[in-house]
Amino acid sequence: MGSNSTKSKSLDALLLDIQKRAMEQYPTLSKEKLQACTLTDNSLPDNPIIWVNDDFERMTLYPKEEILGKNCRFLQGKGTNRDTVTHVKECIKEGRETEVLILN
Repeated sequence: MGSNSTKSKSLDALLLDIQKRAMEQYPTLSKEKLQACTLTDNSLPDNPIIWVNDDFERMTLYPKEEILGKNCRFLQGKGTNRDTVTHVKECIKEGRETEVLILN
């Protein structure tokens, strides 16, 4: 059990570090604005979501328990821009950063 607790603490520390670096890189992010964020693990099959912030949960109206472990595709619908999806897929495949606004 200690191993799982250690892994959980390590993941929490990693996620806090990522969040801190994101705030440093994008100082215009503020608590007053809805800033939905996700973290996925592209080393796992189907690139599952491994973390979401509270704003993502509020924006999608899905509880975290229903989001974690799924691919972001579960949010796509008829209004999703296929060109934007293709762009994101290419960036993931090539390991490039991207920032998009996508309607799912």
